[in-house]
Amino acid sequence: MYTLKSSVAILEAKTHKLEAKVEDAEGRARRCNRRIVGFPEGVEGANVEAFLEDWIHKTLPEAPLSAVFVVERAHRALTVLLPPGAPHEHCRSSTYGYSVCEGWTIGMSGVSECCLDLNQAIEWERRSPPTSGL
Repeated sequence: MYTLKSSVAILEAKTHKLEAKVEDAEGRARRCNRRIVGFPEGVEGANVEAFLEDWIHKTLPEAPLSAVFVVERAHRALTVLLPPGAPHEHCRSSTYGYSVCEGWTIGMSGVSECCLDLNQAIEWERRSPPTSGL
């Protein structure tokens, strides 16, 4: 028979596990998203999507997926306006199709910093050995 303390502990563990699953599901839903660092403030002009598409086609002209690459959404990470010469801020983009996204991310290595836009803590927790039998 469970005591109140053990029941609370079990429920807390299950709650933590469910929260991690929700966080993971949200991350997987965003797996086509990329965070790109290195564009100076304002270089993208009024249309961030068109700027990123054009930049990727120019940067990776030989990439096999370059012809089908489409940016669905893109925006600057929200922050205060940086003064000229300050470190560059993040730009986020969402593409159509995971394979397309992976293809241009691999091709961009060395060109700019480009990484997944998801919670890395979930990845680390998933790869670590289990701590309990729940």
